[in-house]
Amino acid sequence: MYGKIIRFYRKARGLTQTQLADMISVSDKTVSSWEVDRTEPDMKAVENLSAALGVPKSELVGEELTPERLTAKEMTILTAYRAASKEIRSAVEAVLGV
Repeated sequence: MYGKIIRFYRKARGLTQTQLADMISVSDKTVSSWEVDRTEPDMKAVENLSAALGVPKSELVGEELTPERLTAKEMTILTAYRAASKEIRSAVEAVLGV
């Protein structure tokens, strides 16, 4: 449940699992385990992840992303992505690692 979200934000910040692990004082194996949904972070870890990745806790726990929760810039990016060709969307996804 948390895995894809944590992985997305970690990669978006250009961090390795080891770098993120060091930032929040856990092992890289723990981060890996979260990212493949083998285990879930506890609330303290979610708080630490939120601070390290610069995203609200609600994003990490998978609350639905709705237009009213997006900034104007994020909405513009999302709109452009959705309007883009399949090739462009694939390229964006490749860059983001999703």
